[in-house]
This record gives sequence, C-alpha cells and structure tokens, in this order.
Amino acid sequence: MSVPNATFNEAEWNVWADSPITGCTNHTNAAQDAPGIFDPGAWIGSSNACGVSLGTATYFCLTNTAGADNDFVEIRIPYTGSDAGITSVSSSDQGASISGDDPATTADGTIVISGQGVQEGYAWDVILNGGDCDSNSTSGTVPSTECDPARSTCFDLSGGPELFELVTVDSNFEGDVWTFSSGTYTMNGFCGGGCTDVSDTWLIFGPLDMTGVSDFILEFDATEGFSGTDLNVQYTLDYSSICPSAATWTSVQSITSSGNYEVDLSSVVRNNVFVGIQYFDSDGSYSSWSLSDLKLASFGVCPTLGTRPTSDCAVCEVSLGTENYVCLTNTAGDNNDNVTVEIPYTGSERTITS
Repeated sequence: MSVPNATFNEAEWNVWADSPITGCTNHTNAAQDAPGIFDPGAWIGSSNACGVSLGTATYFCLTNTAGADNDFVEIRIPYTGSDAGITSVSSSDQGASISGDDPATTADGTIVISGQGVQEGYAWDVILNGGDCDSNSTSGTVPSTECDPARSTCFDLSGGPELFELVTVDSNFEGDVWTFSSGTYTMNGFCGGGCTDVSDTWLIFGPLDMTGVSDFILEFDATEGFSGTDLNVQYTLDYSSICPSAATWTSVQSITSSGNYEVDLSSVVRNNVFVGIQYFDSDGSYSSWSLSDLKLASFGVCPTLGTRPTSDCAVCEVSLGTENYVCLTNTAGDNNDNVTVEIPYTGSERTITS
C-alpha cells in the first residue's frame, strides 16, 4: 500500500498461515521461515535512488605544448553526496587510473582519471558500481587544444593601428561595400527583391613576411544575417596589380554561418603574403555579415608587415566603339555639310558624371 486504508483488504497483503483462516483466500498452508523467506518488497518512505550526483568534469593540464592532442591531463569529476552501496569506481578504459575521493565513504568529493593515455582528444568515462548507484556514469572528450599556451596577438585588426583595407571590385546599384565602425566590419549586399547585381568587395591585409612563423591564425567572431553568401578567406603571394580581381588567390576556408573562427594560416610560410576576406554574390541571396574581434595571432614568432600598398580597382566599365557619321545635308564642296557623329559603346559606369 502507498496510502492508509481503514478497512482490511486481503488483496493488499501477502498472508501465510499453517492452517486456513476464515475469510482469507490469499494464503497457503505451508509453514514459512522467518525472516529469511520474507520479501517485504518496497517499504513506504524508503528510496532506491543513488545518493551520489556526478558533476561537470574539469581538465588539469600537466603539460602545455602548442598543437592538437599532445598534452597530458588529469580529468577531475566532482560529485555531491555519498552512497555506502557503491563497491567501486571504474572506467571502460582499463588502462586509466582512478583515484581521488571514494563516494562510498566520502561525501562531496572529486574523482580523478589519469594515466599514460589520458591527454588532449581522449574520450573518457567514469562508472559507479554497486548498490543503487550501479551503472551511473558520466563521460566526455578532452578538447584537442585544451592545454595549448595562449597565442600572442600579432595584429589587432579591430582595434589596433593596422586595420584591414576595404577594397571594392564591383558593387550593386546601391553601392553596398564593406564598412568599418567601432571595431566591427559589416557588409550587406541586399538590394531589393529580384536584384542580382554583382557584389564583390574585400578586406585586404599585407604584405606579410611569414618566414619562420608557425601556428599562425586569423581569428574572429562572425555574425550572419539571412543566408546564402559565404565569405571566403584567401591569400595571395602576388598583389602587384593592387586589385583583388587581378590577383591569383588560394582559398583557405569558407565562412558559412555565424560563429567563432580560427582560420589556420600556418602552412603559408612565405614572403609577400596578402590575406583577403571576400564577399561575392550575384544570385540575389545576399547575406549580411558582421566581423568583430579580428586578430592575427601566433604561438611564437610574429610575421613582419611590409609597406602596405593602396589598392585601386577603378576600372571603367564602358568601352567606346567605332564612330558613325550621319549627313544632315548633301552639298558639293568641302567642309560645308552638317553631320551627326554617332559613337556606340558597351557597358555602363555609374561613376560617370558627364
């Protein structure tokens, strides 16, 4: 029963007797041994819940080396409560060493996982065995760069003296281009429903001498509005044309959604390196982007920044053709007839004033 009942109901009881009892049918005539044969089931007010609650693991770094999956750690799992029914604490990795406090005897302690293979990238678990806590567990994976030393900021491109150059190859009829304000670069190419004007606008930084530089990244926070326009982080070794459209670029990473990014540039160990972030769209999808907290950072030596050129993509989009003369009069003699000169052209250029 789980609630009081003032009236006896045989169905709520297990009745055993040596002889029949008047009015009772739920019993046998066989004698029973007490107390070993009796099974009380679940007593009112008792609990079968585990008395230990496992918390969120923290990682204690034993080494601090740049690179992924190469530092050793201790995994520390806090717990609250205790439960005398626990017979052991284990891990599915038989090679892992389990130490720290014993939740069977010590309340509110810490379980520690360590060992030769416990390092960055390690998938771990801890399991309680015995009693009401049997098979209670928690697990996780040590992040691959958990113990890496902090990188040094080589260039703060959001708040430092050196910023990205804003360069436009082509813009829509509204003139949407990258802009910079209060540490944030923004671009929104939307120009109305049905608009498919080309938007090709860049953030450019360089030239960088990256000889001897390792573990070099471009990091930033990206926020995308709408969807459809990816950003392309690229580099070039020849920016002599001083316009992105005339340079040959190598793509490093596409930025497809909002998030915090670390773009690895460590493989570009060359001189005269220019880094570019391109916004290009011509199909009417037109995302909006905001980039903030942009930094070029390294674990060791920083690259050297050379003399920065000023980009110039001022290319006239109008081509003049071969002229045609339309005679308005036809009189014998030289230089005495009026004519109209017609000059065909292709393309258009909104910057033309007259």
